[in-house]
Amino acid sequence: MIRLDEDMHVHSTFSDGKNTLLENLRVAEKLGLRRLGCVDHVREDTTWLPLFIYAIENLRTISSLEILACVEAKILDADGRLDVPNDLSGVDWIYAADHQLPLGDRCYTPREIRTAMEQGELHKSDVIATLLRATRGAIESYPRVVIAHLFSILPKLRISEEDVPLRHIEELARIAKNNGACIEIDERWRCPSLRTIRVFQRAGVPVWASTDSHRREKIGQYTYARGIAESKERA
Repeated sequence: MIRLDEDMHVHSTFSDGKNTLLENLRVAEKLGLRRLGCVDHVREDTTWLPLFIYAIENLRTISSLEILACVEAKILDADGRLDVPNDLSGVDWIYAADHQLPLGDRCYTPREIRTAMEQGELHKSDVIATLLRATRGAIESYPRVVIAHLFSILPKLRISEEDVPLRHIEELARIAKNNGACIEIDERWRCPSLRTIRVFQRAGVPVWASTDSHRREKIGQYTYARGIAESKERA
């Protein structure tokens, strides 16, 4: 079951959000949400994480909502290394994100990958394989991983999610289940597809609804995720 009375990916002024943690919380309370995932971008050199955790601990004392302290980090290489600080004390979940394509020992921009594909240096099957490998590596290397906006980079590379072989999605879902990972339906990036979500649900992987909002007005506002949830219920 996909719950829409939660928003598991909301950014704040600790990174690139426009509103404070408290402002986001008040909106979630007003909407009657039961759970809020406070997620902000980190890098290896991020120094404000203890203040972020402290602020969320304070919010928990003034609200009945379940409030989770989470960080979002870019996958850095094909082995799934994440751009996170060494000390993740107090962090509930790590959102592993495919902002660029991890290939070899670094990431490449969508433009760089498109150029390599146009020149015949890469095939779309190579791109898909390395993305899946890197995502798998992150799941297996870090505790309590949420697969953030899975396949969101593919449209930027002019690759369809339908091009990802179903057996490879099934394998990723199996790995996620075995390692206690979750996956989100990302409203902002409108991914992953119902096809993918069904695979993860069949594998027993928790699926969370997320707006990936950067403004409080977007919190809990679902169109894409609602469609996925209703389609799943009819299946």
